[in-house]
Amino acid sequence: MTLAVTILVSAVVSLTLTPMMCSRLLKHTPEASQTRLFRVTEGAWNAVLKLYDRTLKVVLRHQFTTLVVAISTLALTIYLYVVIPRGSSRSRIRA
Repeated sequence: MTLAVTILVSAVVSLTLTPMMCSRLLKHTPEASQTRLFRVTEGAWNAVLKLYDRTLKVVLRHQFTTLVVAISTLALTIYLYVVIPRGSSRSRIRA
């Protein structure tokens, strides 16, 4: 029940509060009033966006490979969940 309520609250916040806050906080700053820190962080952000753009293009060019990697990761995760022993109250080391 807690998980369901948490997901519901998260959905409401992400669809209502977050866009409203972005519209209030993210406003265009004219170049004349931009600080040096703003320009440096903006340059770093643009570099991250370019990297994301390049990697996204690679993924979209190799969709089948990406799907195979995703399914393999899921299968390996399930396999490791089954194979790796879990601790229990009986297997604790007594001091």
